[in-house]
Amino acid sequence: MPHPIRVLIADDEASQRSGLATLVSAWGMQAETACDGNEALLKLADFPADVILTDLNMPDSTDSASCAACRIPAICLPPSC
Repeated sequence: MPHPIRVLIADDEASQRSGLATLVSAWGMQAETACDGNEALLKLADFPADVILTDLNMPDSTDSASCAACRIPAICLPPSC
């Protein structure tokens, strides 16, 4: 049986992280959270995510560099979407 889809959620706002984690878990996916891009990169070592949901405007990380380092295909939407 295949593993559930693994979703890594990176956001500097705790309420966003927990809300998204609750939502994707309710959809039958496995969720892990990180408070910034740097923590997300560290978590990827132990949590090989299939999908990453990230806030691209977090204050204390180099988010575009973090996304590139993940080597997972990504779709980036502008904040107005």
